[in-house]
Amino acid sequence: MAGFSTQLEDLRESGRHLGKAADAAGEAHKKVGGMDIPSGPRTEPSGPFGLDVITVPDNAFGTTLGMPAVAAAYDQHRQKIAKLLDRLRENTEATSLALSRVADLYEEADASTQSRLGRFSNQLDGI
Repeated sequence: MAGFSTQLEDLRESGRHLGKAADAAGEAHKKVGGMDIPSGPRTEPSGPFGLDVITVPDNAFGTTLGMPAVAAAYDQHRQKIAKLLDRLRENTEATSLALSRVADLYEEADASTQSRLGRFSNQLDGI
């Protein structure tokens, strides 16, 4: 590309790779989001006479020996990871779009420069 030290195809290819990385981060976010573990007490209408009963959900960490607290800590950590993955996806996607736009701007600038050089050359030929 005349006048610039970068190749448009390099910018576009980088944008495509980052787009794929954003997709991968989005998929990871979905998977981490599906790994939640119920940890706190919940109420269920299963008591006598239809009254609500508070129960501790059974989960991978069990329901005894303080394991609900471990499950809660795990789930808090999982939620933080999910937020970070979502931010990674957003930022990577934005960078991909920005690289594509920069390539478009370079292309427009190059075309404009070529057009002006052509007009200038025609003017010089007429002298």
